[in-house]
Amino acid sequence: MERLINTLSKNFSNWGRRALVQAGDGLASLRDTAVDNGNLLLCKARIAFADASFTTLKAIRSRFGASR
Repeated sequence: MERLINTLSKNFSNWGRRALVQAGDGLASLRDTAVDNGNLLLCKARIAFADASFTTLKAIRSRFGASR
């Protein structure tokens, strides 16, 4: 009986370790995805800002008669 308990406790320990490792890997993957998405959003925001700046400058030049 003691042998059975020892075997079961070892198996539970192994399962617990595997579960922790898998949970850690899952969290790391989620973090990497979040970082990638954050970087993508930041790039899109920079592009949108650059477009808005260009459009604003173009409108100002047009308003004040500056030509290229």
